[in-house]
Amino acid sequence: MIAWGNDGLRGWETPTDSDLVQSFVRAHETLDRSPELVGFTAGSDAAFYGGAGIPTVVFGPGDVTLAHSPNECVEVSEIVAAAKVLAIVLAGAA
Repeated sequence: MIAWGNDGLRGWETPTDSDLVQSFVRAHETLDRSPELVGFTAGSDAAFYGGAGIPTVVFGPGDVTLAHSPNECVEVSEIVAAAKVLAIVLAGAA
């Protein structure tokens, strides 16, 4: 028997004016990049945190529409840019 252990994941939303979201926005702006704030429907571990009321952001490089597809790919420049954004956010410099 195969059981999928996350049936019924609660939907969640982190307000765009939250400190967490705004730290990502400022980090993007520091790098002269325009952040794209969008919602999407997908299963991820973020649902456990967001569903519990913990401010949560799903962030990463590349085009999410290519994720887990036969043509999945990410440009190296996008990986570098995402690493820079995360470094700025984690350093609290944004």
